[in-house]
Amino acid sequence: SIKKQIQDLLESELTVSEHAILRYFERVLGFNLDDIKKEILSDNTVNQIKLLGGGKYPIGNGHRAVVVCNTVVTIE
Repeated sequence: SIKKQIQDLLESELTVSEHAILRYFERVLGFNLDDIKKEILSDNTVNQIKLLGGGKYPIGNGHRAVVVCNTVVTIE
């Protein structure tokens, strides 16, 4: 049983966590995550969210921030 579990772990496909991908963007590609957050949450967008609550808000370039419970959960 333990040998089977070990073998399964050794044969399992490698994955890359979202955290590792974010660090790659930040450290290898040189993206500044704080600047990206500021771009998503411009003053105009923040004001709309405060006034209207959750929903979908334009952030430019034809994209929208999807807000649920005061959190941007995705970009469309």
